[in-house]
Amino acid sequence: MPNQQKGTNVTWLLVIIIFILAVGIIFLLWYFLVKSKQPTPQITPTQVSATTPAISPKTTPSSIKTTIPSANDAELLMTLCQEKNPGMTCEVTKVDGNYAYGTAGGSGGGAVWYAKKTGGDWTIVIPGVQDSPSCADTADFPKTIVPICQ
Repeated sequence: MPNQQKGTNVTWLLVIIIFILAVGIIFLLWYFLVKSKQPTPQITPTQVSATTPAISPKTTPSSIKTTIPSANDAELLMTLCQEKNPGMTCEVTKVDGNYAYGTAGGSGGGAVWYAKKTGGDWTIVIPGVQDSPSCADTADFPKTIVPICQ
């Protein structure tokens, strides 16, 4: 009787090993025949630009004198915005001649700011509002910057 029980245990062990091997072979076949034929997603690199330039803690002018071409106006405006809205990420949405607006956002919410360039100096006229700006404060702004006041 003990020999017959020993043979049964070996038989079950062989059945389990064969089952595991069969499952493994089926998985490998599925992986190489089905899974490998699925297209892999293509990742195309995109150019990323920095939205938050480094600000020196020692310099905090309220306006920046510039005769630099308008390509650098965005950098100057972001610096001014960050001075007015510390800890927020600033972006320039649009520059139209001597007028600009953009956004300032952070974990506590966001706002829209408006700026004006006079005599080569950019000045933040409205540092950040969540509603439409006062038309009195932006009366000379073009419609492309403050469409609600025109």
